[in-house]
Amino acid sequence: MPGFINDLIARTLAGVTSSARPFFLKMVYHGPQATEELVNYDPSLVIGILGGSAGTTRDAFQLIHEAQKYGARVALFGRKINNAENQLAFVRFLRLIVDGELDPIEAVRAYHAVLEKLGIAPRRSLEDDLVLETGVMSYGGSETTISLPQRRPRWFHRGHAAAGRVIGCDSADGVSARFLGDDSRRAIGVSSQEAEQPAGALVIRADASVSRLLLMIDDWDDGIDWDGGEDDDLDRSETVSCPSCGVDVYEDAEQCPSCGEWITSFHSPWQGRSTWWIVLGILGVAATILALAGLV
Repeated sequence: MPGFINDLIARTLAGVTSSARPFFLKMVYHGPQATEELVNYDPSLVIGILGGSAGTTRDAFQLIHEAQKYGARVALFGRKINNAENQLAFVRFLRLIVDGELDPIEAVRAYHAVLEKLGIAPRRSLEDDLVLETGVMSYGGSETTISLPQRRPRWFHRGHAAAGRVIGCDSADGVSARFLGDDSRRAIGVSSQEAEQPAGALVIRADASVSRLLLMIDDWDDGIDWDGGEDDDLDRSETVSCPSCGVDVYEDAEQCPSCGEWITSFHSPWQGRSTWWIVLGILGVAATILALAGLV
């Protein structure tokens, strides 16, 4: 999303003359990387960061510190300032942070000391006010966590995904996989010994010929039982064994994940295919022959 918004901003302002351009942008802070990209693209842009919800005092102080560090020049902190226990002191410490005289943590402690001196009771204790309640400070942007119900994953021999994205799932015991994107954008199987390894081990194990690993959430009624039983293995009806190393590979795969042998070189194109597809193919050929005979 941050990259998409940066692209929209650049395209929108591309046809605007300098005299008609806005004095500054009023936008959500999408993290250091997005801010840096926008500033480097057009240094003449003045980026203004919205403060968002009130949050903790550390949230406000850390946000203005990080935003300035990566190129923002305006802070629109209306809600954060209005909800402060003492607005004048709050703004004063924002200024000290921007001037580099205090870091965010020191500013929070000093702000609480000022409140105590003025006899104003803070809404949060010092310990609670030092907590960061947002993940937007990370270089990659938001650190939003999405939880999914525990379901049984299934290893698929073929799939599509944007290169480099993690599109898999985590089962109850932490089994997951990363799609190591390449130009083919297709997934191949893994050996039965490697199937139960976590994503990190598979990523380390992978090389240029094993860059199509994919774990998809699709069919919850079928697939591998990850409970650690003896039956936790690939469905043999959908796999072939590599003649070079003996690794179990899905019959539709193109390469062996272990030795790089091309799978299509050692199994029949009809091996493992559904009987229904074979029947439909035969019927289609027969119908074509009858149609041609009728035309003659």
